[in-house]
Amino acid sequence: MNKILLLFIVLFQVFLLAPLAYSYNARISQIDKSKFPEIQLYVPFTDSNGNPIQSLSAENFSVKEEGKKVKIEKFVGSNLEQPITTILIIDRSGSMAGNKLSSAKQAAITFIDLLREQDESGIVFFSDSIDKSQITNNKTTLINTISSLQAGGRTTFYDATYEALQMLESVKGRKSIIALTDGMDNRSRYSAGKVIAKAKELNIPIYTIGLGAKGTQTNEGIDEESLKKIAEDTGGAYFYAPTYEELKELYTKILNQIMNEYCISCTSKRPTLDGTRREVEVTVDYQGIKNIVKGAYAVSGIIGRTSFRNIWLIFFPFLSLLVFLLSLPKFLLLRKKRFISEKETVTKPQKVIEKKASSASRVPENEGLGIAKKTLEETKKQPTSKVIAKLFSLNIPNQPPYAITKDITAIGSARENDIVLNDQSISPYPAKLAFEKRILFVYTLSEGGDIFVNFRNIPDQEHRVIKRNALKNNSLLRIGKILIKIGGSAE
Repeated sequence: MNKILLLFIVLFQVFLLAPLAYSYNARISQIDKSKFPEIQLYVPFTDSNGNPIQSLSAENFSVKEEGKKVKIEKFVGSNLEQPITTILIIDRSGSMAGNKLSSAKQAAITFIDLLREQDESGIVFFSDSIDKSQITNNKTTLINTISSLQAGGRTTFYDATYEALQMLESVKGRKSIIALTDGMDNRSRYSAGKVIAKAKELNIPIYTIGLGAKGTQTNEGIDEESLKKIAEDTGGAYFYAPTYEELKELYTKILNQIMNEYCISCTSKRPTLDGTRREVEVTVDYQGIKNIVKGAYAVSGIIGRTSFRNIWLIFFPFLSLLVFLLSLPKFLLLRKKRFISEKETVTKPQKVIEKKASSASRVPENEGLGIAKKTLEETKKQPTSKVIAKLFSLNIPNQPPYAITKDITAIGSARENDIVLNDQSISPYPAKLAFEKRILFVYTLSEGGDIFVNFRNIPDQEHRVIKRNALKNNSLLRIGKILIKIGGSAE
């Protein structure tokens, strides 16, 4: 019985506990599409303690794009010689005062010291505001920047991370962000979601470090859930440091992972620049354990390619010229019609009847007074066969009456009016007549019209039109020096 129990324990350890002992972690940290349709996948591969496993070959990996297997054309193992650009984000808010900030500075300086000659880095440090250094490989400059940091203010973690992403947007090749904070964000304009979306767009992994106590309902301590999500969704990793003494070891571990990523190169089976987002899947088979990790990258449209931008700048002026040439015939036709209309107006002027001297008139004589109808083409607006009313000039002899056949009739000295009054004392658009609900109204359109109206056919007792007045049969209307009677029929 004891032998059977012993055998069971051995089998349990071999088949169940052994795989756990050899557990590992893999992820796609970055997809470089700068040489599309060739893409480069960077895959960190670590044991359960986060230490890189460096013994894999191309046979341990297989790649699929959009569910279809693609050939691995080039494989580079760990200890990549390719340069990498890293932005260090350091929290210098008030809660970091004392040993926290001192240890964070020492850990960051250790990280800078471990960089290779071909690597570059930049520093983003935040509290109420965000400050940054230039990206450089000058270690002395970077260390001096880190050493000068002082604590004070609130926490703008998301804004600082978004700023770091923007700094790396134009940088080519391998790049990453390492972001340290000891508290919850309480001042940023950007959200964690926007940071993640920007990082995915640029294919930049974000490694997050939470320092100190974990957050509670009082909003003190780190927001561990958000830090984990930012790291996992962007291809980075989250690290927790309960005490500041562990920071130096964490920074070294992160750098060690970045330096020992596997680089897998393959060519997309769909090389078209169609503006789509492509899903990528990498399977790692190691010691009988398979792990599938996924990532994605966006393909630009054809206009978005750098090589096509200058072509677009050249094409746009030609497009504008083409549109102009297509619209030119219509423009010339309109000009021709307008020229013919103006020519007919000159050769056949509007009928103007000047006022002759009359002792019976109560309005002083003035040469140039008269009423002129619009040309036939201009009076076609709002046509109707019904005569609403007629206007009779009382101080312009032999002036035929003007029949109002439109719901709205404009009166003034400008030739665009339906009734043109040739008098310098009358403004271009002083009034209009409107037929509303079987009543004729006069509207004053400008203060300089000098419009008077009465209902008793007594020119001496005039009433100034302010805005709107109803007109009756035999009402008198005086505009400037022209006296008009409103009638329902010709006299």
